[in-house]
Amino acid sequence: MKCYQISRQGGPFELVERPIPKPGDGQILIKLLSCGICKGDTSIKDCIFPGVKYPIILGHEIIGEISDIVPNVKNLKKADIVGLGIPAGYMFDGGFAQYMLAKESDVVIIPKGLSPVESAPLLCAGVTTFSALKNCGAKEGDLVVICGVGGLGHLAVQYSNKMGFKTVAISRNESKKDLAIKLGAKYYFSVEKDDFVKEITNFGGAKTVILTGPSENVADKLIECLQEGGKLMIVGTNTKKMEFSINPIIFGKKNIQGWVCMIMKLKKNVWNLV
Repeated sequence: MKCYQISRQGGPFELVERPIPKPGDGQILIKLLSCGICKGDTSIKDCIFPGVKYPIILGHEIIGEISDIVPNVKNLKKADIVGLGIPAGYMFDGGFAQYMLAKESDVVIIPKGLSPVESAPLLCAGVTTFSALKNCGAKEGDLVVICGVGGLGHLAVQYSNKMGFKTVAISRNESKKDLAIKLGAKYYFSVEKDDFVKEITNFGGAKTVILTGPSENVADKLIECLQEGGKLMIVGTNTKKMEFSINPIIFGKKNIQGWVCMIMKLKKNVWNLV
């Protein structure tokens, strides 16, 4: 099979040929149909995450067809369409290949009719934003701000709207406005043009801000947007440092929380997010 591997920390992608792997105890062999490209792949490539063993095949937004299976795999069968995210491409070889191995517990069955190409990013960006919103503490009708309308943010806006939150989208300029409104944002503000802190404060402040594209330039402003007891959840990675003023956090009883959703466990075909 052909695959793209990284042989060393920070090294280039190398197109190589490897033998098609054979499934072992509790494993399935997946023939890749699609694999998204995530910013997290860059972090793994540069070894920002600890414990990466090289050479490694990256890729963790995976959808494929079960090509081979061992007898003790109980809930899956050949030709099932399955998906998986991290830890693939991090703790074991991932989806930038024609075939890969995975454990039964790592995958979820993909519903029929979903496009593998369009739905592959749901296995990382999708589960991350959905899980963050599910666990952010906001209730139906609460004001939730999605900061950044990119690979993560465009999904977060849709989830937030469908969960019944009063959804506000923020991005750098006006270029994402039409998209954000189309996807379900009730209001849209530009960092460069609008006084979004004043606007959101006039609404009563946000119960939650989901920060999908960390930027050192907006940290304090996002804290100001929160109502008393509100929460800033950071779901997007960035190698740059962010600085926060302490007093608004203390006297506003505000919270800052990181969030990641990396493990998907298949139990009776129910997708449990951890």
